[in-house]
Amino acid sequence: MATIGILAALHDEIASLLMAMEPGAVTHRIGQRDYHVGVLSGRKCVLALARVGKVAAAASAVTLIRAKRVIR
Repeated sequence: MATIGILAALHDEIASLLMAMEPGAVTHRIGQRDYHVGVLSGRKCVLALARVGKVAAAASAVTLIRAKRVIR
């Protein structure tokens, strides 16, 4: 099953999703961005705090695809 990637500009946007992740989720810091890897509603998921801006979102999306193997 594919890993789902979710990008957010602000922590408040993913706070409830982080709380809903199953125990055992880990946080990786890559390029001054936080990537929270775990299981959400039975699916592998990576929540990324990209920060504000188009460039930040683009850089975080590339990292999700390359480093975390997110395809959706």
